[in-house]
Amino acid sequence: MPQSFIRVVCTCFFICFAIGANAAQQLMKTGEMRIQYDNADKPLLHASGGGLLALDANNSASPVVRVFDGTGLLSNTRILRIPNATRILVSGYSLTPGGTLGVCGAAYTDDGKGAGFLLFVQRDGSTLVVQTYPFAPMRIAMARDETAWVEGFEVVRGFEKDALVNKNANVLRHFDATGKIVESQIPRSTISDPLSLIAGRLQIFPGGVGWYAGPDGY
Repeated sequence: MPQSFIRVVCTCFFICFAIGANAAQQLMKTGEMRIQYDNADKPLLHASGGGLLALDANNSASPVVRVFDGTGLLSNTRILRIPNATRILVSGYSLTPGGTLGVCGAAYTDDGKGAGFLLFVQRDGSTLVVQTYPFAPMRIAMARDETAWVEGFEVVRGFEKDALVNKNANVLRHFDATGKIVESQIPRSTISDPLSLIAGRLQIFPGGVGWYAGPDGY
């Protein structure tokens, strides 16, 4: 019998790291929520900014990010739009505790041309679009100060191995709230496995950012 969709009940636990005097990390459960969400053919719910984020209609003209609060209620919905883009492919998204949504990926026009982007979406729907070409952003983590840590790599004419690509360009970049790069780290030439650039995730921690370059954590 054909099945049009699968509806799942997700129980999500929020945890934090408590660091003792011996610097040992201990997990402590700080909350729990239960929500209903149609998870068929969609990315897993993504914990960020004290809530959960759900991505719908990716790789379309207007993907949607739904924000569930710490109690499991849908608090708001953000529709992603970029001027002149007919297709938006989201690769990463993250929320600040203050409610600013950061999104990264690639946007394409009718003629097939595309470029990397950062998109900051406020609670009131106002947006800031930052074109990042030749940098192709893969993952994003928003900090409390509304800045964004982004992981990615440079692509020219559709290829990372193009002669114009800077092999020493840093893959981890820190953008301020206006979209300006304020610092960058880790040269591409020091990374031997290209799969680590398109998998894993970024996570903000007190005093810094962590990059897990392994199987996709979403």
